[in-house]
Amino acid sequence: MRVRIVMSAAAIAAAAWVLGGARAAEARGPLQAPDGKAVYAENCKQCHGVIGAPTKSSLAKYEKIPNFQDSSFFATRSQDSVVKILKKGKGQDMKSFSEKLTPEEITAVAQYIRTLAKK
Repeated sequence: MRVRIVMSAAAIAAAAWVLGGARAAEARGPLQAPDGKAVYAENCKQCHGVIGAPTKSSLAKYEKIPNFQDSSFFATRSQDSVVKILKKGKGQDMKSFSEKLTPEEITAVAQYIRTLAKK
């Protein structure tokens, strides 16, 4: 009998916790996709520049840093390949962001940098 009471109390507490979390999520509203521009500004602009053109210091430090304003950069790269570079890094200079950004943030940045290319 005592075991049932303890188990019932635990079940009630778990249900209250789950329902409380659901109510908190409802109060925040529906989930929104990350803002690629904001994530880029926070994590990428230091090297790749505010508008996708690397800074002079980045050009001096990183020999092969891409210019996202150059549409030819994207002509040979799919969205998936850009996401893969963000997730895994590339060479010694481009670090992986898989531990710092969510998959949704990585995708948002990959989409955003394409908008920087001059047509």
